[in-house]
Amino acid sequence: RKQGIDPEDLVESAREGFLRDFADFGVSFDAFHSTHSQENRDLSGSIYQALKARGEVIRRDVAGLYCEPCERFLPDRFVRGECPKCDALDQYGDNCEVCGATYEPTDLKKPACALCGVAPVSRSSEHLFFDLPRYEDALAEWMRGALQPAVHNFVKGWLKEGLRPWDISRDGPYFGFEIPGETDKYFYVWLDAPVGYISTARYWATEAGKEDPDYLWRKDAARRTHIIGKDIVYFHSLFWPAMLMGSGWGLPDWIQVHGFLQVDGEKMSKSRGTFITARQWADHLPSEYLRFYYACRLNDEANDLNLDFEDFANTLNGELVNKVVNLASRALGFLNKKLDSQLSEPDASGKAMIEGNKLRLKQANQHFADFRYSQGMRCILAAAEEANEYLQEQAPWAVFKEDPEGARTILSGAVGVVAQLCVALEPVMPELCQRLAGILGIETHSIDALNEPLGARKIAAFSRLAERITPQHLEALVEANREESS
Repeated sequence: RKQGIDPEDLVESAREGFLRDFADFGVSFDAFHSTHSQENRDLSGSIYQALKARGEVIRRDVAGLYCEPCERFLPDRFVRGECPKCDALDQYGDNCEVCGATYEPTDLKKPACALCGVAPVSRSSEHLFFDLPRYEDALAEWMRGALQPAVHNFVKGWLKEGLRPWDISRDGPYFGFEIPGETDKYFYVWLDAPVGYISTARYWATEAGKEDPDYLWRKDAARRTHIIGKDIVYFHSLFWPAMLMGSGWGLPDWIQVHGFLQVDGEKMSKSRGTFITARQWADHLPSEYLRFYYACRLNDEANDLNLDFEDFANTLNGELVNKVVNLASRALGFLNKKLDSQLSEPDASGKAMIEGNKLRLKQANQHFADFRYSQGMRCILAAAEEANEYLQEQAPWAVFKEDPEGARTILSGAVGVVAQLCVALEPVMPELCQRLAGILGIETHSIDALNEPLGARKIAAFSRLAERITPQHLEALVEANREESS
């Protein structure tokens, strides 16, 4: 409304922007769909009808916030105020982004219309509620194996307080889906938004020609994992699984919760130039550098992640450049310059090092699969450090003077580890690893490639893989963001 464009146009513009940003950070999708789709409308309606048929939809008159100047009831995102639980300022009318609490818009302290700033008045309206308390026992049982321990304990606190019927309707005008059989009533966004998981799977399966377009969400048909931020735990751990239970769909097997991103130990700030979007980062620094840093610092807990600029530079320079890139540069560069770019079988110590890395790097891959990214990176960087020490101790540049073939076997051992690092690091730095794989002439898309020896082969010319980060790089990013914000 403020921008003077239709909601559909705003959604499409955001969708296109997200796809560009994801692509620049090396993220692609089998299906990238919209919740404002016919598939989602149909599925939301069928889930609602299933809950209604079970007697789990309740009608109640409730007090709502009405803006008299705007002549409308205010949906959750059209009202701002203080959180009734923790007193955080400038929160929406349905949940607090600071403490994670959910509540009704009328619970907000000092509410104000987000459109005109006027304090709304209270008016009564009939709403539809989902009988969430019916599912308390079933939810308690399900979440034992579906949440991280700390998140599980947090959510158990909500169960202990007792669940309340959940308001699933909003008065028009409202951007969303009209509720079947109702007049001027729309589904609350947190009813139809998570249904997008099913509708996107249906869209993909239909496009792929699958016989059953909904097979991924049938019970026991697949393992389903959600990766979410900690501010939407309530919706994903209570509302969503209860809806699925009541309508006969499969449940999420695991919900992985991440914390928020801080910059230099503080909440991101536009005035300080630290409110950094994906687009702004990609315009100033290689996106894979951020992927590498996140991988080195993220674990399987829901703690906040601090992007400390000094630590970022030290990590990129000390771990990526000094260990991984330096190993490739020294070994491949010497082979290019002195030994006709030709590999041979590694010497005995090189073979032993390569063999020992197979288990270590497969463990790294399993750590990634289990969301223990930093543990996986420690395995990978330990392999790189060992190979650098091997190269330093064996000193092929000195051996070359008397025994060129002996130098070749030493370097081939180091390059064998470079190939292994290329395979293990590809989930983190796909672009860098693909360039390195091109030099080596290898495939890296499966962890099983760790078992493929390089053997005697010709390699291509080495080219620089990464540059060191300086304070000036980061200062330029912050300054550009500060100027853009002002």
